[in-house]
Amino acid sequence: MRKHILPVLLVIAVLLVAAISCKNNPSPTPTPTPTPTRPATLTVYSFRSNYAVGATKADLVGTLVYTDTTGKVTSVEIKDSSVTKNFDSSAAAQGKILKMTYQGIDTTAVYNIIQPDDFDIAGTIILGKNTTYTFSSGSKTVTKENWKDWKQFYNFTADPESTEPLTYSVTISPAGRTTIKLDGWTYTPDGKGGISSYPAEDQYFDYSAGYVPNTIYYYVSTTKEDHRSITNEAAWDKYLVMQFTVDGDVKVWFTTDPTISTPLGAADYTITPENMIFDNAGVYLKNVNVNSTNAKNLSLYLNKDGYASTDRAFSFVSSDEGSTYRGYSYTMKLTTIPIP
Repeated sequence: MRKHILPVLLVIAVLLVAAISCKNNPSPTPTPTPTPTRPATLTVYSFRSNYAVGATKADLVGTLVYTDTTGKVTSVEIKDSSVTKNFDSSAAAQGKILKMTYQGIDTTAVYNIIQPDDFDIAGTIILGKNTTYTFSSGSKTVTKENWKDWKQFYNFTADPESTEPLTYSVTISPAGRTTIKLDGWTYTPDGKGGISSYPAEDQYFDYSAGYVPNTIYYYVSTTKEDHRSITNEAAWDKYLVMQFTVDGDVKVWFTTDPTISTPLGAADYTITPENMIFDNAGVYLKNVNVNSTNAKNLSLYLNKDGYASTDRAFSFVSSDEGSTYRGYSYTMKLTTIPIP
């Protein structure tokens, strides 16, 4: 019996020694796996691909987005001096490769160099509110003329309020069209001596173009006004007749006879041309007061076909002021009724 107990005691002793050894000498902590370093990247956004012959690096349009190895994002304009680029605009070419380097990372974009079309702009063009620009043929010089109102320009009652010499530059639009930059704006030559979508002076004064009012025929409202309490009493159940005179005045009548079969007599009121505005859309009125009875807050808004329309030439509105003044609103059309 005792012979069997001895080996068991020896085994137990060995196990106790091993346990104590493990407690005094714990296993080492595992070494953490290092996070891999991400590569830096450089990406092109909003890059403009078309440029004129002779453009400079300062003309480049677009943005580089740089992401470093920690994920930090930085954006920088391509034209910035910190970006190295091989831009070349010395001659017209398609599909050129622009190499850009930033923070040691390279990226590329494709661009085109375009030779601007030949054109020549000459004459006076209406480009803004009470503003004309006179171009000199064969030159990039322009004279900007600021006029006080329609009367001053229409009747040439005085010189412009101010004049300013300017010069335009020739550029290429993002779509690759030939354009000019003038006075902070971009315009497109029409290839016929003018500017696309902007009237020259001779076109402006052509009645068929619809920019200026016709002085040969009357304008009459398409309907008569209602008889509501919110409508000005002078306009109750009345049509409106308007005559634009060669002096620039606007004579206005309320009438029950839209055919003007009898003489109109004295106008109910007259709007003088110094109250009118002109721009590239045409001649109009905005919040003009002639009198406080039947001609207050007058505005004239041209419709699509302007003064030449025999359907809906313009809207003529006298805005009310609640109980203090009641207004009216008419849609006017050009008639074939001649002005005597």
